[in-house]
Amino acid sequence: KLHILKVVCQKYRSFEIPAEMTGVWRYLKCAYQREEFTNTCPAEREIELAYVNVAKRII
Repeated sequence: KLHILKVVCQKYRSFEIPAEMTGVWRYLKCAYQREEFTNTCPAEREIELAYVNVAKRII
């Protein structure tokens, strides 16, 4: 879910998770290194398409 939040915020709000949030970035970095994560995580484009209507309603 954190990865989805990162992707959606980047795409639809031009928001990046602040570098100061080192714990969050450490968690994501560890997740990205896990084969289980990379094999089951949807592509960023899929995430963007899945959340396009949600992001528009939040505006």
